[in-house]
Amino acid sequence: MKRTAATFFLLLTTLATMTAQGVVDIVFNGSKVSYNIPDSVSGVAIGKNGAKVTVVSSTTNKEYTFRVSGSTTNGSLTINGQYKMKLELAGLTLTNASNGAAIDIECSKRIDVVLDSGTVNTICDSPKGSHTGAFYIKGHAEFKGEGTLNVTGLKKHAIKVGKFCELKKSAGTINILGSVSDGRHCGEGKES
Repeated sequence: MKRTAATFFLLLTTLATMTAQGVVDIVFNGSKVSYNIPDSVSGVAIGKNGAKVTVVSSTTNKEYTFRVSGSTTNGSLTINGQYKMKLELAGLTLTNASNGAAIDIECSKRIDVVLDSGTVNTICDSPKGSHTGAFYIKGHAEFKGEGTLNVTGLKKHAIKVGKFCELKKSAGTINILGSVSDGRHCGEGKES
């Protein structure tokens, strides 16, 4: 069977469209945030107050990807959900200068944290608030992807995981730039 360049292009376009299904994009830009929830995603609502973003996912049977990028000096991302999900860091600089964690994933399931290849992602929390980590995941975290993650914990831990934490073989570079307590802290004490 002979394939033409047009057929190959159509195949790549179809694959790219299929890959984008189930991907919610969130982009920080200073004091503003933009987002896109594709039609293929149901049960996801996003609220924002300046650069403070709250995502609520009510799905209990579909795994969605939340791809986050951009930069802000006073923002945060909170995701509440009941089902496993993927958090894709795609060139994110997120500092919460006012109160709380920079990233707070309030889901007790498995959370894939993907560091996109070639990206540098920098997270820093506020020294104010009752949070326990600049990058907090209530459930079980699996870090993967070939990018870089830099985390500073000004309140307590840099990375705090409520259950257990796995650094997959594909995990790129994770730098703890500073923390008041542990750089990485796992609630159930299991880290691999």
